[in-house]
Parts: sequence; structure tokens; C-alpha cells
Amino acid sequence: MFSMAEKRAKTVPAPQGGGYWIVWLDDIEEGNAKGNAALIGQTRGGLAQLIGNEYVEQFAAAARKAVKVKRNEAAIAALKAQLSGQATGGN
Repeated sequence: MFSMAEKRAKTVPAPQGGGYWIVWLDDIEEGNAKGNAALIGQTRGGLAQLIGNEYVEQFAAAARKAVKVKRNEAAIAALKAQLSGQATGGN
């Protein structure tokens, strides 16, 4: 949406693989949130949370790379089954 040019269309994937939407951008209207302190605060909070999550993801990826983490897919699947109540027998 934010990378579109006026008088252009683009396809956008629908949620949950439900197909595609065709979006047409007729015109761009500039806004001014200068007098809307609540909106500015809400936007700042949302961006701060996104940035914090991004830092956590980057740190975790760097840590995995630094210590050469190996995934045990069988153990992960067993734990998921146990936590979801689908485990049959075992420990």
C-alpha cells in the first residue's frame, strides 16, 4: 500500500491463502497528525513494539549462528504433541 504510485493497480495476497485482491490507488491525500497527540502516541507505541520484536529476532538469529544451534525436529514434534494433548504414551 505504501509503495504504490497513483493511478496504478497491484495484487495483494489475501489472508490465509484466500487468493488475491486487486488494489487500485486512485489518488494520494496527505494528512497532518500534528494536532492528534493520541494518534501520535499510539503510533509511537506500535512502532516501538515492532522495533523491539525486530531486535529480539535479530539477537536470537545471531545467537543461533554464534553457537551453531542444531534443531532436533523429532523432539520438537514430540513436545508440540505433548503440549497440545495429542501425545500417546511415552514419558
